[in-house]
Amino acid sequence: FNRSRNSVLNAPSAAQRTKKSSSKGGTKSHPHHNTRKSDDTAPSGARRRFTVHLAKCRLDMPPDDEVEALLRKVPAFSTLPAEEMEKVISISKCNKYESEENLIAHGCVAEEVHVVVGGVGKVSVPYQIATCSRGDFFGEEALRLAAATSQVQIAASGGPITTISVNGAAFQMLDIKKSHVAKQSQLKRERLKGMNNVEAGSLETAKQTGICPDSGLPVDLNYHPSPADREVIIMSIQNNKMLGGVLELTDQQCSLIADSVYLVQLKSGETLMKQGDAGTALYIVQEGILHVTLEQGEQMTFRTGDSFGELALLYDTPRAATISAAKDCLLWVLTRPDYKLITSLAYKARIEEFSQMLARIPSLAKMVNATHLDMLADVLEKVTFYDEEEICCEGEDEGLL
Repeated sequence: FNRSRNSVLNAPSAAQRTKKSSSKGGTKSHPHHNTRKSDDTAPSGARRRFTVHLAKCRLDMPPDDEVEALLRKVPAFSTLPAEEMEKVISISKCNKYESEENLIAHGCVAEEVHVVVGGVGKVSVPYQIATCSRGDFFGEEALRLAAATSQVQIAASGGPITTISVNGAAFQMLDIKKSHVAKQSQLKRERLKGMNNVEAGSLETAKQTGICPDSGLPVDLNYHPSPADREVIIMSIQNNKMLGGVLELTDQQCSLIADSVYLVQLKSGETLMKQGDAGTALYIVQEGILHVTLEQGEQMTFRTGDSFGELALLYDTPRAATISAAKDCLLWVLTRPDYKLITSLAYKARIEEFSQMLARIPSLAKMVNATHLDMLADVLEKVTFYDEEEICCEGEDEGLL
């Protein structure tokens, strides 16, 4: 896939390599995926293959009351007492980013939480799924987890964008009382006690209640995937552009997904979801036909083996279409909690594998304590090179291993 300007760019397209394909990708996609070609090209011999960052411009901070109003839109700051909010404001910075410049790169470590002051940013995964404007925030994971990677990419769109940012490491060093954090955690635990909360919608929750928290449909607790069903589930996940193509789920992860789904039935004429609804689950069609209506009035159908709902599963985006059953349907459901558990297991295995690889590099073994190699492993950037393509060139890529 193509990333925007500040990411891995301009690997030769299939058309350039084979002269047989008229467009990149060549895979079938659903209309609501909004795939697009990158308009960023580089002259021959000047191809940027690694993540780069353009210079940002530091601006004077807005008035404190305006900064406080914007920062309180971030849940982590919303309940801070006034004296502690002053500490956060004291470490805040105001920066302007030029058009097409990345604020956060997809898959890279998120170091700051940003709140938009002015301008518009495009939100990509890496293809565009939304925009952000004044009052919107992103990068909050930087406040909660060191070396957390961003699941989205944010770039200035149509002109400069200005944000107020708070560095995660600087925030952790502030002497801020944690009472408000404990209070919020208690409130969340109380909400999760109620089975109507969609975030509690794991396979175990569905087993306890007999109801799918995402759709409200009854769960067939007596039916488990047969070998043939598992083939349909695994093939559907692998063929899903986002899960199989972009995230590159492994065979082991796909197998774990097949173990974590449950079955619901949608009667002919019933509506599964409406455009704009909140959603936290992915659906895989086992049997039947689903009628899909998109925002522009475009229509399509889903049949056996199709999957949908991946953007809501991964990024908590509203449903992009209204979907109803054209005939009786059987659907497999994968919930967000179960998906997160599967990917976290794979993430730990990947970090362990990369750490072992780094440990075999003599210079790194001397410079870096073995217990810290996992931090290096977490920021490795995967780059694909095609046959006969140069990996490194004399005088270029200085400072890269």
